[in-house]
Amino acid sequence: MRLQTGGSRPRIRTNSAWRGVAMGSATALEYVVRLTLQNSYFGDDIRLLALVNCDQKLRVLTSQPHIAGEPAVYAEIQEWFRQLGFWRFEANERVAWYLRFENLLVADAHEGNIIRTASGDLVPIDLNIIRPTGELLEHLVQSSG
Repeated sequence: MRLQTGGSRPRIRTNSAWRGVAMGSATALEYVVRLTLQNSYFGDDIRLLALVNCDQKLRVLTSQPHIAGEPAVYAEIQEWFRQLGFWRFEANERVAWYLRFENLLVADAHEGNIIRTASGDLVPIDLNIIRPTGELLEHLVQSSG
């Protein structure tokens, strides 16, 4: 992922095949769906600017508002997800968060991707969000009770 700054809406360019915790790689369409889920569930304003063919790889160009603050502490991130009703899921020594009634799995929720604003609010900026299916969904439903 590359961040290009300038103005109040930084632009982010990423490969269409980036990896996330226990979720594998994503196509450009899957990546756009993930961005839409972030907008819907976490009140973000990520905008799709373009799909770009670069060196035979499809890249997604987006923008999102700048969030002023500092990285959240990992303990407060965990507590925040619990307060939102998420269940902690671990796989291969990595952590993701599952919200069963919405069938929403969130990964990559670490200090670098969640900002604490001056008012103390936590704001996610680059989460890996999917609606799990198949074996992953079965495992999550069984494990989360």
